[in-house]
Parts: sequence; C-alpha cells; structure tokens
Amino acid sequence: MKLLRYYPDEPSAQLAKSILAANGIEAFVGESPDTFSVKGVRFMVPDDAVERAKSLLDDQESAAALPDDWVPPEDPSQPGS
Repeated sequence: MKLLRYYPDEPSAQLAKSILAANGIEAFVGESPDTFSVKGVRFMVPDDAVERAKSLLDDQESAAALPDDWVPPEDPSQPGS
C-alpha cells in the first residue's frame, strides 16, 4: 500500500474511498500516526493502483458543482417557452 494523499477529515476520505470502490479499487483510510499531525487522515491504495486512483480522484475533484442559483436554460421546443 502507498500513501496517495491526506484528507482534512474522515468524511472526505470516506467519500474518496467510495469513489474508488465503485471503480474496483480498494483503499485504506487511517489516522495519521502522529495524533498531533496537521496533515490529516491518511488515504492509501495498493501499489499497482496509484496512478489510476490518482486520476479518478483528480477527475472527481475537478468536477464543479452547480451554483445554488443556477437556472437551466429554457427549451425552445417546449410549449410555453
């Protein structure tokens, strides 16, 4: 297993773990060995899955959520538009 990155909290790490699990990659979430570490929660993956896991998580993080005030464009093919 290799350390892929640190997450600021357990829920963030668990979300990443579920994304990888959905893509067939096992991951391990664990506390930092130094309880006073500011690095956060360790996120580890198998040696042979490092590049694929990094790519999947980078893609997920780059996907931006829509803003709360987003309004879909009107469809001109719909009556009343």
